[in-house]
Parts: sequence; C-alpha cells; structure tokens
Amino acid sequence: QLSRMRELDVTYQAFLKDIDHQKDIILVKDPESHVRKRAIVRLQQTLIQAQEVGDEKLQIAQQICDLIENKARQLELDFKILDPLKSFSKEADSLDNNIKESAGQGREVQGVIQTGVPVVSLRDANSGGERQS
Repeated sequence: QLSRMRELDVTYQAFLKDIDHQKDIILVKDPESHVRKRAIVRLQQTLIQAQEVGDEKLQIAQQICDLIENKARQLELDFKILDPLKSFSKEADSLDNNIKESAGQGREVQGVIQTGVPVVSLRDANSGGERQS
C-alpha cells in the first residue's frame, strides 16, 4: 500500500505542474480567447483528476490507520492475557521465597496439593503449636 501511495504522490505532483502551466497560460495578459478557454477546461479536468488521486490517497491512509489500530488492539489484548500470568508467576515466586524462609527458621513444608499451590505447615520450634497457610 505504501508503494501505491508513492505512485499516487508522483501522479499528484505531475498534476500540480500541469496546473501551474495552465495557470500561467490563463494569466497571460492578452491570450487568444480559444487558448484561454482550452486552458481553463484543461485546468478544471486536472483539478478533478488531482482530487480523485487525493481521495484515493486518503482512502489508503485510512486503511493503514485501521490496520495500525487493529494491531495495537491485538497487542493490548495479548498484553492483558500475559499480564495475569506474569503476576501469577510473581505470586508463586513470592510463595516459594516464603516457604524457603519458613524452612530456614525451623519450620517444615509438608506437601503440595493437586492445584500446584504448596501447603505449608508452620511449626515453631519454640511454641510447639502448628499453623497452616
């Protein structure tokens, strides 16, 4: 689409040169009547063609913007999908660290239930009591 946009731009630039040429013919002090009329008609045709090229360029630009917006939405969606996994991973790492700290303080880890979440039984060597988290 960008190459098509460039082609249209080259065409548009050619139309602008033609418009300048027709304008110069029209603005000559004493042009012949039929030459002036022909230049005016040619100027109108060129302006119409230039407008059509401009419209096509706008249409392509809109398609490109739509494509970018769709990709941005998709990236945002992908980020939202990945973000909870990231936070779950952080929570799991935090839990692992807590388990390691607890084990280092004379407490024992008793097991892991089927959900994959460790079940920790905390026994204080001092109190003899047991708590589960």
